[in-house]
Amino acid sequence: MNNYHLKHSFVLLWFILLVILAPRSFCMDPAKVLFEDATRESNQNIVVDKLREIVEKYPESPLAIESLYIIAEQEYLKEDYAQAYREFQTLIEKFRRNKYSSLAWYRRASCLFAVCEYDEAIKEFRQSISLNPWGEQCSLAKIGIADAYFAKNDYHRALREYKSISGGPFHQYILYKITLCHQNLHNEREFKMSKEELIKKYPLSVESMLIANATELNLATDESLKVPLEAVWTIQVGSFTREENARNLSATLRKKGYISWIQRVKIGEGFFYRVYLGKFKTEEEVKRKAEEVNRKEDLPTRIVELK
Repeated sequence: MNNYHLKHSFVLLWFILLVILAPRSFCMDPAKVLFEDATRESNQNIVVDKLREIVEKYPESPLAIESLYIIAEQEYLKEDYAQAYREFQTLIEKFRRNKYSSLAWYRRASCLFAVCEYDEAIKEFRQSISLNPWGEQCSLAKIGIADAYFAKNDYHRALREYKSISGGPFHQYILYKITLCHQNLHNEREFKMSKEELIKKYPLSVESMLIANATELNLATDESLKVPLEAVWTIQVGSFTREENARNLSATLRKKGYISWIQRVKIGEGFFYRVYLGKFKTEEEVKRKAEEVNRKEDLPTRIVELK
């Protein structure tokens, strides 16, 4: 072998060794390196920082979409619905018509539903369906629309929406909600028929157990959620200049089983968002509950007489 070929053989060998022994960062996409580092990280704050770095530094990488979706989903699972909504909004605006678009709209709608923004939730559930009418979340979005009408006490519209959904894996839940709609509308005949169908088809389901002892005058829904018509007292547990803070507190209380709602009050040139808890028939009852809430939830309480 002459010197020329020997020289180039050594160059080729050196290049092969360099490729084999080179660090990952030399051989791999830097976005992929960051993403893999994030998947091995146990500290969630560091995970989010690495994922955000991918989004900011490598927006053209497919992993930027994945990263932003993971960030938004983490906020949603933590039940920080305000932050989750913002993250999904960024995903929709920054990466239009990406593979998560329909799911992002569904999640945004779910965030709105969680804080009782039912009208806006309905719009965004519909947007999710329009983007991918055959997607896995399509049926869930349709259920979300029906549930929103039900939560608004619009049982006629809720009934139509539930009936428009094909059964599938959610049939027992849909049938249960149809039964409750008939119950709230006092459609005695339809109520009995759908109740019997539910128990017959799904005898061991939670829905059947919930509805089994219900009659038209004995609603199957949680009695603690029924506000006495003669209630005259409530408890104020917060007052905020930012509506978002009020909604977060109210949503947290509802998840703990309390009745809670928000009232916007104009004071001077601005607005305050007051958070209330419960409705009570007697002053004695509301005082007892206020002490309990103050002790258990560490919240300031102010007893208010309803007008």
